[in-house]
Amino acid sequence: NSLGKYKAIFVKPDIHYGPFSGLGGGIATEYIGDFLHNRYKTTAFMLHGPVNIANNPISSAQIYKLSKDIAAYLDSLKSSQFSQATGGINKGSEGPCRATNLRINGLNIVTLTKAPSVTEDIDHEMGIHFKQVAMKGADGAMIIDAHNSRFESASEEELKGIYIGSKYVEMYQKAIEKAVSRNGSQKIKFGASQQKVYKMLNSPKDMGKGYSSFCAFDFGGKRYGMLYFDANNMLPRLRKEIIKHVKLHFKIDVEVYTTDTHSVNSLALPSSNVLGRYTSANRLIPIVDVMINVALHNMEKVSVHYGSFTEKGFRVWGENAEESITKASKEVIRTVKHTIPFVIGAGFIIAAW
Repeated sequence: NSLGKYKAIFVKPDIHYGPFSGLGGGIATEYIGDFLHNRYKTTAFMLHGPVNIANNPISSAQIYKLSKDIAAYLDSLKSSQFSQATGGINKGSEGPCRATNLRINGLNIVTLTKAPSVTEDIDHEMGIHFKQVAMKGADGAMIIDAHNSRFESASEEELKGIYIGSKYVEMYQKAIEKAVSRNGSQKIKFGASQQKVYKMLNSPKDMGKGYSSFCAFDFGGKRYGMLYFDANNMLPRLRKEIIKHVKLHFKIDVEVYTTDTHSVNSLALPSSNVLGRYTSANRLIPIVDVMINVALHNMEKVSVHYGSFTEKGFRVWGENAEESITKASKEVIRTVKHTIPFVIGAGFIIAAW
């Protein structure tokens, strides 16, 4: 803002926020989100990229270090590295696969979802491919998995997610191509807010302890909202109810996202523990209304910076993650399955400068 503070920070590490509560990346959305909010007094968005359980960090200590490295990157930025935000919004679809592209200063920010069909993890390799497709005519691209629809009556194939050989790969590719085919040049207004919804609802089992966040982009009068819950996916009927309510009462085109935090998971609470199992729309919507009103009230023209950095030698569970995680839950895991250098961050920062 005019005082040189960040209005919002969007972070997308190439890690999976699992495997479950208290282990590895299971603390990531809460810890990093809280860390950024407390340090910069801003709204933080923990984005879920194209990753799966193979990309789980092996240690919570890695999350502590990652937070410090993100802060070091942010602290190194100068106001001259921000530029006034301009752009537009465009959508593409193919079959059940949909892509929404927010074009901001040469960056394509592409959200993918198949909701109300199952929208589960996208393999990292496929994410790299989708990013290359999204780079058309852009200086950079980010792929976001909305992770916003799951029901256990779906087939095993659907619950498996998007992987090499999946029938949805080509459909997503075509949807992305359509979404990035047009650019906008409208001046952007932006507003954001966040709440500890978990605390406000007395600690429901289907919600993480991190912040839930909302932001609204205004592209020359055309508005798009991103509503983020700290949860591991959600029931499609809950998503539908929230979107219907927001469109009716606020006249905003909105998508509902989850962070895919596995802090809500344990041996007793597996992946079926999605938002909506214990939390109803009637309880969520009044809080959502407050978040949206706050964000709409603080909308203003903004400046943006986008960047990334690499963490070398970052250890993750690897291809045999499921078997390894089962062993870890029995406290017998002793080896690191896989070590990779990976790119963090694709993240972007919005300031009212």
